[in-house]
Formats: sequence, structure tokens, C-alpha cells
Amino acid sequence: MAHIQFSNVDLEYPIRENQTASLKELILHGLLRRRKKEGIRTIKALSDLTFEVHEGERVGIIGLNGAGKSTLLRTIAGIYPVKNGVRYVDGSICSLFDITLGFEQDATGWQNIYYRSFLQGETPDEVEAKLKDIADFTELGEFLDLPIRCYSTGMLMRLAFAIATSHDPEILLVDEVFAAGDLMFRQ
Repeated sequence: MAHIQFSNVDLEYPIRENQTASLKELILHGLLRRRKKEGIRTIKALSDLTFEVHEGERVGIIGLNGAGKSTLLRTIAGIYPVKNGVRYVDGSICSLFDITLGFEQDATGWQNIYYRSFLQGETPDEVEAKLKDIADFTELGEFLDLPIRCYSTGMLMRLAFAIATSHDPEILLVDEVFAAGDLMFRQ
């Protein structure tokens, strides 16, 4: 049973304040400038966040750029560890954050279906059983025989989405990159 629960979650990013001079600065401001010590500061990305999502619920996160939407999704996925609080996720997760993750640009669409599926933990037999359904869902037809470097962003999006959702995850995390598809695909 899919379930997500955050209780008083804090997430901080360590930011290294590099005070060393770049090559451009050295040229513009002189080679004898003294180096300053590097410091580390933290930026609080999530603060005292508490919420629950139960099986069957769909949640959209709305906010301005830099508000922490992608950070929250990555924290739910377990990519970013929480500083304080409790992150509890029960259920298999599939994350669609970067449409090029796991794709080989010089490989065909067919080959990339296998590569990306293997990254999701599927076996060759499991992929074989889903191959036709994935291909049908993409509606890419003969383009699946071409290297994906020939694909448009929309075509890559269709392929990535078809592969990810064929895995039948209990929890599907989709970042805003998937808002750009054509009308037929979005429907």
C-alpha cells in the first residue's frame, strides 16, 4: 500500500564558498592576489515540512522557481537525505526528473527501452513482456529504429514516460519537464 509521510522534515544544502580566484580573475586582477579561505555555509531548502499522501491520491506541487518543488520530489525519492525529521515512504518509486538519465544518444529507441528498464531494476524477460506495449504507447513507430540523438524533446519525453510508467510503480514522481509535451501526448 503506497504511503508517503513527512514529519517536521528539514533539508539543508551545504554550499562551499570558494573564495579562490578563477583564471579570469587572476588575469584581470593580478597574479599576486591572496587566496581567501574556503568556508561552508548551509541553505535551508525545506523547513519543518509535514504532510501525508495516501494510496490513490494525486498531489501537485505549485510554486515559483526556486521554491523547492524539485527539491521536495528528490527528497521524497530518497535522493536527498533529510537533516531533521522523519521521511517515510512505503511503495515502489519511479522518478521522472531527467528525461536523458539512462539514455544512450547513439543507441536506438529499442535499445534505450532496455537500458532504461534495466536501470529501473527490471529483468530482460520483464522488458520483453512489455516491449510491444511500451512501443505502442510512445507512438514513435519507425523512429524506434533510429538513434535517439535524432529525436525531438517531445519524442524523448514520450519514450521516457512510456518506459517509466510500464514499470507500474506504486509512487510516480514527475517533475515539470513533462509539462512540455504535445496535446495528444498530455491527454
